[in-house]
Amino acid sequence: MKPLIIAHRGASHEAPENTLAAVNLAWQLDADGVEIDIQLTKDNQVVVFHDDNTLRYQGDTRLISDYNYPELLELDVGKFKGDKYIGEKIPLLSDVISTVSENKILVIEIKSGVDIVLYLQSVVEQSKINHDQIVFISFRRDSITQIKKVMPECKVLRLY
Repeated sequence: MKPLIIAHRGASHEAPENTLAAVNLAWQLDADGVEIDIQLTKDNQVVVFHDDNTLRYQGDTRLISDYNYPELLELDVGKFKGDKYIGEKIPLLSDVISTVSENKILVIEIKSGVDIVLYLQSVVEQSKINHDQIVFISFRRDSITQIKKVMPECKVLRLY
């Protein structure tokens, strides 16, 4: 089996991590897969974002779980990568899933607790993505265990 090239947070060296710009650039560079991080917002939206707060982008320690998604859309998560990315927004998981073509893989790292699982399941089911194209990973044992219960056909890996 040949090694796979998985773009960490998309093509995050060149584009702002965990954005549609980074994900799409990874596909353009012919990555086999993209790894992203997800969080659950206050209004139960599954967003693609690594940190548990907005400190790096807004200088604020407010948690992602304390934001409603429309509030997060006010953040510019691209300007630090240069003028080309000014205005880049935090995407929903469904937005990223829609970029995954038939022969590609999406590695989803769950950063939130078990409360994200039912919303995550709903997003995956509504997307119609083939379950063998998704790998769930997490340091959180409870989240991974629950994902395997509700979506047994999906691959799950626990991080240590």
